[in-house]
Amino acid sequence: MKFPRLARKPTVSIVIFLALLASHVRASIIIERGTDPDECAAAQEASTNDGPTSDKSAGIGMEFEAGMLWFFSKTMQDRDDTWKLKGKLIGGRKGTNWELTGDTMLDEGLLNGEYILDGRAIKLGSGALAEAADACAKDLPEKPGGADNILFAAQVTAPLPLEAVQYLISQAMGGEKSSLLSNANPARGLVMVTKDFFKTNPGGIAPESVKDDVLGFFSLVLSYAKGAEIFEEGDYPKEIMSIMPRTDFVTLYDQVKTAVPGQLYDIVKALACFQNKAYEKDRELDEKFCTAGPDDAPITNDQMDKQMFGVTWEDQSHTLLVEEWIQSIQDSTVPNPDKLTIFDREVDASIGGFGAALENMLDVQPPRAVPLFEFRRLKNCFTNQMQQRANAADQAVVDLHKNKGTICSGPDHITVILADNMSPYGNHMDIGVSRKLDGDSAFDVFLCKLIIEGLSALAMAVAPEFAGPEIAEDLELEALCDSLGESDKEKMIAGRSQSRSWYGLSL
Repeated sequence: MKFPRLARKPTVSIVIFLALLASHVRASIIIERGTDPDECAAAQEASTNDGPTSDKSAGIGMEFEAGMLWFFSKTMQDRDDTWKLKGKLIGGRKGTNWELTGDTMLDEGLLNGEYILDGRAIKLGSGALAEAADACAKDLPEKPGGADNILFAAQVTAPLPLEAVQYLISQAMGGEKSSLLSNANPARGLVMVTKDFFKTNPGGIAPESVKDDVLGFFSLVLSYAKGAEIFEEGDYPKEIMSIMPRTDFVTLYDQVKTAVPGQLYDIVKALACFQNKAYEKDRELDEKFCTAGPDDAPITNDQMDKQMFGVTWEDQSHTLLVEEWIQSIQDSTVPNPDKLTIFDREVDASIGGFGAALENMLDVQPPRAVPLFEFRRLKNCFTNQMQQRANAADQAVVDLHKNKGTICSGPDHITVILADNMSPYGNHMDIGVSRKLDGDSAFDVFLCKLIIEGLSALAMAVAPEFAGPEIAEDLELEALCDSLGESDKEKMIAGRSQSRSWYGLSL
């Protein structure tokens, strides 16, 4: 979508000419009210200071781009001059963890006002993101009509494990809401790779063995692979979907490659045979890339071999075959980037723009370093909503770190070789294990209760006339539950009268 040019007639506009120093440029500022909210989300460029942190601790950055706050100058003669001002501080307007910068649009000599909340300094879950957002809101001077009426497009940058990204994709496909998902059509451009996509065992990967971090990786790769096209001028590959890796794909692949045997491109080509049903997570045949085959084993065609990214930059066309990109993911080693990262660096520097950067998950020991992602096309907000949106985004990322960052690629079992004093890591997954029971075992309690209820049901079926309240006391529960701790048995017996009654039988 092309951003509205300055010639567009605003419904209500206030023009204030200020002498501001934006680098070496004398600028004017236009605050326009009444701009289409959807148009405010266009032309969002990736910031250079929304991450990563210098100490690899979990950080979070945010951008608020004002589609109604424009800066222009006749001294910016061409696109190169305009591009050089991207990210430059405007008029010395900055504070703790924030600054007002200029962001490029599609017009020469024209910049958007954009508040950047510094992801290099703001720590995830610290509350500093909301504090910075509040300071940005207060930075806007009161004007006729009120500064609270200025509309902002928001985007968030934060570290997430691939399994948490897969969970977000699942939410998007299911139409669920999240502070990290696009408000309008969050599933646009996304392909959610599920276990069912692996029914043909591509690369020797069985559907029952593939884990969510691997699924998340392939969901991202396949979304870009299928979404590749020759873009119109001003559009770039990052527009394919609203979840964008800021860490390059070689580093993403490095996190799962031990669980991905075989040729990566062959696996992607096989997975491309399937697509998600409309607004559903279930899969169906994608006839653009495959034809139906016997035993639910589709036959691939050459469509994926033809897929390519294409952009026009400085009146020149640039292209990249998807096959070349995916092959470069497997052939390259960290910190060397993949070809899509290199390709995008020439025109937009967004996808994979942080290179091999990783940040550690929140409160995880030993530390686990995960990639950074930018969540784009988030719900627009007015000035007086900036702090609320920042707080919601911060909490959403914290929740994902705590609740969804628990899956890692590796064997799907731990052997019966348990830890002992001589070998605390003596198991298949090389994980330190010790045997410890704090209080009652929930499984033991469940098991004993299951036995009691089962035998009680059997007694009711065989001799219901003898099923009095004392039946539970007559059962040989001591022998059946002999392995339980004393506290388990005592609680089970003491709790009989508190359990539900079933045909006169107290359990």
